[in-house]
Amino acid sequence: VQTARPVPQPKSGLEANYYNLMQLVVRYGEQPIEVDGEQMTIGEVIIYTLEGDEVTPPLPAYPTLPDALKKHCHDEGFKAQNFFAFHPDPKVCAVAVEMIAEKYRFVKADTDLHLGELVRQLLFEMKLTIVNMQIEELEKGLKEAQEQGDVARQFELLRIQPDLLAARNEICKQLGNRIITI
Repeated sequence: VQTARPVPQPKSGLEANYYNLMQLVVRYGEQPIEVDGEQMTIGEVIIYTLEGDEVTPPLPAYPTLPDALKKHCHDEGFKAQNFFAFHPDPKVCAVAVEMIAEKYRFVKADTDLHLGELVRQLLFEMKLTIVNMQIEELEKGLKEAQEQGDVARQFELLRIQPDLLAARNEICKQLGNRIITI
C-alpha cells in the first residue's frame, strides 16, 4: 500500500487563493450555478476561469484536480467529493481528503445558499492577488531601472503601470473594496 505524503498547506497569496478554489471544486464541483444566464457547474466555472487567466497551479499536488474534473464532471451521477476522495492517484486522494476533512471555513448553510457568489468572490480575490503581484514586480523593475539609469526601461514600465492600476481598481470595485489612490 502506497501512502501519500502530507499535503502541503498553502501559505498565503496565490497559493491560498488557489487552494480555496480547489476546495470548492472538490466539495461542490458538480453543483450547478448560473453564470451570465447560462447554467454551468461550479467546477467548470472555476477551471475554465483559471485556464482563461492562464493560472498555473502553485503547488505540485494540484495540477491533477482540474484535469480529472474536466474528464469526469459530466459522468452519470458524478459527485465531486466522492470522486476525489476515492481517486486512484494517492496524491489527488490525499489533497481531496484534506480539503473535505478540513474544518469548514465556510458555514455550510450559508455556502449552500450563496455558492455562486462565493465562487465569484474567490475568483476575483485570486485575480486581485495576481495583479498585485504584477504591480510589485513592476515597481521592483522600476527601482532597478532607476538605479541602473536605464531610462528606456523606466518608460517601458511606466507605460504598463496605468493598465495594471486600472485592472486592480476594477477588480476592487467588483469585490466592493474601497480604493485609495495617493
